[in-house]
Amino acid sequence: MSLTFGDVTFAKIEVELETDYPKGAGCVMFRDREAFVAAIASRFVPLNFGEHLKQIELQPYLMRLVDCDICQTMKTRNFCPKLRCLKFMCDMCWKQAHVDMPEHQPQVRSPPLRSRDRR
Repeated sequence: MSLTFGDVTFAKIEVELETDYPKGAGCVMFRDREAFVAAIASRFVPLNFGEHLKQIELQPYLMRLVDCDICQTMKTRNFCPKLRCLKFMCDMCWKQAHVDMPEHQPQVRSPPLRSRDRR
């Protein structure tokens, strides 16, 4: 991925604890925002696994609660996935940044499965 998008600082494939079998998800961290934006903009990246070619979908990681990327003072869960933004924004910053962009809708990370099962 470094050759395609830019420097990768971390990469991990999630596996089942008991079997070490890949779950089908992973994580890649890029050194800078430009590499991250390039990866998200491409949406898919082809990876060779021996004789198999797989198309891997790239999606931004949604964090549970982070500082707003705009004001840096409020905590938020709202992430704008549009390439124009690609930022976490508190409610106030979201409203200001999206006055003319009603098509931008926030993405929020779902609660962990364990907390959803208890309802």
